[in-house]
Amino acid sequence: MAVPFYCLACGQMSDYSPPARGDLVACAHCGAEQLLPKPNEEHAQEILRHHGQEREFELAFGDEECIERVSNHIETHLGPITHVWHEILSDQVHVDVHHVETPDRQWLVTSGMSSLPMTVPEGMGDWAYAELCLALPPDWPLSQETRDNHRHFWPVSSLQFLARLPHRYSTWLGFGHTIPNGDPPQRVTDGVDFCGGIIAEPQLAPEEFFELVVPGQPPIHFWAVYPLYLEELNEKLVAGAETLLDKLQAAGVTEQLDLGRVNVSLPRKRRRK
Repeated sequence: MAVPFYCLACGQMSDYSPPARGDLVACAHCGAEQLLPKPNEEHAQEILRHHGQEREFELAFGDEECIERVSNHIETHLGPITHVWHEILSDQVHVDVHHVETPDRQWLVTSGMSSLPMTVPEGMGDWAYAELCLALPPDWPLSQETRDNHRHFWPVSSLQFLARLPHRYSTWLGFGHTIPNGDPPQRVTDGVDFCGGIIAEPQLAPEEFFELVVPGQPPIHFWAVYPLYLEELNEKLVAGAETLLDKLQAAGVTEQLDLGRVNVSLPRKRRRK
């Protein structure tokens, strides 16, 4: 089985057949050799590559019923919404990001992703509706004044992009899915080494927040986005989502953004202290 990986030198994707001993492999594009995580062929992941926009632009407007039920759900389980980051022009679905401030963190939660069902595999209709969230430190500078500063605003724009992605490309997002920031993956903003994310259950929200029951349709699942380093994207591709998520949990990584957190896929002697 060919296992995909991102080159740590040029960022392009290559693949390799795991050797009998050792995992030092060369990039097919630039030739750089690199040591990859121990492969697990049973759990190695296929990556979906999106070449161009599958659907033509379709202007979307806010679904008031969707916004209201998601807003009520957020305020019931996370706290009062202090601000809503609205889109000016929306394609496929209108995605707002709700901002909740608490003493310990700032929550960002989408609404609008669940206004349409995602294109899920056969037999997985119960997972067709979703919204996304992540948390920021309480001192993260997020306001109307910092909206034009991408270093501060990228968490909001990233959530909007991810919430629209399954509707633009007729795909879906669910537990264990990883999404690179571009192809090849790029840093989310200058000075920040995260270049993708993984979808998993929230750790900092109450379990009652994870699912919203809607009469007459499958439930809406609320997934957290965990930003990842390039080496962590590779670990998921080569060894599987469970292996990476176990390492993240063991290192105390949550959905609350920490720009200086440890890279769990680096050898321990190379990890930032």
